[in-house]
Formats: sequence, C-alpha cells, structure tokens
Amino acid sequence: MIRSLTILPQTGCVVIAALNPSDFVFLRVFAPVFEKFFEEGGSFVGLGTCCSEELDALSTIFPIAGNATARGKRIGDDHGSIYVLSEATEGISDGLPQSFILTQEKFTYRSGVEGGLEPSSEFGDTRVVYRDDETGYPLLVTLEGDNGGRTVSMPGCFVVGVDRLPFYWGKLVSNPDFRTLLKNCVSWAMSGSRRFNELHPNMVGVLEEESSRLSSVRSVGEDAVDRANRSRTYMLIGLWTVAIVFQAFLVVKFILPKFRSE
Repeated sequence: MIRSLTILPQTGCVVIAALNPSDFVFLRVFAPVFEKFFEEGGSFVGLGTCCSEELDALSTIFPIAGNATARGKRIGDDHGSIYVLSEATEGISDGLPQSFILTQEKFTYRSGVEGGLEPSSEFGDTRVVYRDDETGYPLLVTLEGDNGGRTVSMPGCFVVGVDRLPFYWGKLVSNPDFRTLLKNCVSWAMSGSRRFNELHPNMVGVLEEESSRLSSVRSVGEDAVDRANRSRTYMLIGLWTVAIVFQAFLVVKFILPKFRSE
C-alpha cells in the first residue's frame, strides 16, 4: 500500500485487468487511492470485472457498472465477440478495421427493466466507441472527466489461463488488433489527461536525468568489468607462469637426474 502511494503520483496511466475474484480484494482496498488519482486528473484503462457493479467503488472511474453478462460465441477457430465501430475516436480507433474479433469468454453490461442501458457518468462525458455486433451492448467506452481525467472501460476480455480452452489468454494477447487497441487506449487516456500534461514537462527532465545517470552507471560498470577482466587475465598469466616454473622445477629436480643416472 505504501509503495503504491509512493509510485502512483509519478504514474501516467493505470491499467487494471480484473479477471479473477482474488483481484476484487485488492481493488476494493485500493479504490480510494484510485479515486483520488482520477480526481486529480489521472488516467485509467480497465478490462474485465473492474467495469462491473461488483466493484461499485470504481464506478466513478469505469461508468459501465455492469450487472449482467453476455457470452462470447464460436467464430471460426476463435471464441469471443465481434467488436463493431460505433463512434470513431481519434487515437483509439486509428489503425483498426471497422470490425474485428477479440477472444473473450464473456463481457459485462448494465441491464435495466427494458434491457441494456447506455453508460453515463455525472463526472464527465462518455462515448461508446465499440459495440457487440449482435446485441449492440458497449464493449469499449471512454470517459472524459470534468476534472481532466480520462478513462477507457473494456468490459470484456474475460480470458483464462488454461490453454486447452477456446478463450485462453494467449489467443487474446497474440491478436494484433488487441495489441493495437490496448496501446491506443493507453495512449489516448494518458496523453489527454490533465495529470499527464502537468507531469509531462517534469517527466522529460526526470527521464533525461535518469538516462544520464544510467549512462554513468553503465560506464562505471563497463570500467569495472574491464578491470575485472584485466585482473582475471593477469591472474591467469601468473598462474600459468607459476605452473610452468613448477613443471620446470620438477623436470630439473627429479626427471633429468633420473635420466643421467641411467
């Protein structure tokens, strides 16, 4: 907890993937920290259950607050959902086709008396960027907070660690469309957030200092390695010299007298 409080102020974007019940305990404990980070203009990308009402403490960050689930389906050799572009968003939908398949067992959505509900937030403007091709339920939602924070909610991407199952996590992360989408989401959330824009000038200086420090450390390390290599070489030469001298001593002391006596 203390370590996270120390690191978080220097963080550009927080990515949360809640796929197991064990993740809930951690997220409930840290919810106040995350909320404070968002209030200060921080950015988030959330995948899976962090977009459900089970983690209602995070509903200010991820406005879907899903209370129902829809299952993925078998699509050729894959099992998942077809993501269809609903509203093109610069920085997120760039470089992606109008529709694509992502591996997932299920996704969560908000359901009311008359069916699915559109996500909304009293803390900023929401936008549905991608929807499920069959149900129309949101699969990717952005939030631009009044406080300058930005978040991306991805209520799907439920995968497992068992490679024999069709919704194995390895299939998801090996999908180039998923990698592009996740990279775009992190970039969009981070670069447009107030916190990042405030941190960015300072971060440039910090990174330059860190780069200089690492170069210095590397130089010192290389010098140390060179010295160690030279010392090792000198030691080996010394050992070989001692060995040769000792062998010569044995020859002169014991072997030659034996031949002479014969």
